[in-house]
Amino acid sequence: ISEIAYEVGFESLTQFNRSFKKLSGQTPTQYRKTV
Repeated sequence: ISEIAYEVGFESLTQFNRSFKKLSGQTPTQYRKTV
């Protein structure tokens, strides 16, 4: 996940996680568990 986050322009994994949660309503880890 961190490689993808940096490749698409996020400066940190924390920034990516916050944006992901804001858009999807869940953290990347929570999302992975449901897929």
